[in-house]
Amino acid sequence: MPLDLLLDLPEHERTQTLSVSDFVRQTQERTADAYALAREHLRVATERRKASYDIKAKDVEFHVGDWVWYWYPRKYPSKSVKWQRSYTGPYLVIRKIEPVNVVLQRSRKAKPFVVHINKLKKCLGDTPPSWLISSGSGDTVPEVSDPVRSECVDGGAPRAPINAVGQDYPTVKRRRRPPQYLAHYYC
Repeated sequence: MPLDLLLDLPEHERTQTLSVSDFVRQTQERTADAYALAREHLRVATERRKASYDIKAKDVEFHVGDWVWYWYPRKYPSKSVKWQRSYTGPYLVIRKIEPVNVVLQRSRKAKPFVVHINKLKKCLGDTPPSWLISSGSGDTVPEVSDPVRSECVDGGAPRAPINAVGQDYPTVKRRRRPPQYLAHYYC
């Protein structure tokens, strides 16, 4: 301290002067002890937070072939969040990625995507038939025999009808009319 430079060190501190290597070693030991103490306190706090989080956590198990709703909230202007749909679907669980992820697919031709199980809830109503076919292995589920599509518990947009095989009807491609301002041109 600047005061020590002016007045010199007290008598009991003059005899305890350390060499540079001793000072560095002592500082390293103090730093290591401080980090160990902080690490221990963080570990205890983490366990406490995890215990309080897990009190309300539900252990939900999703299996291949289950139909689920996917939490995907969308914000619309001038519409209350209370009246907006937060869940979309239903989606079919195609594959499990242990411990907390699953692969979902909306239809046979849709692109599969990976989601966390916290964003899912089971679809409890009538569901579309599954397109997974059992091949003798335990990874897939046999196709559901009920070809009727209906709304699930959570609602959602009406889906296209399906045929008896369980496939969507093909969409009819319509030919586009040329714009009117090119009507008098011939190719």
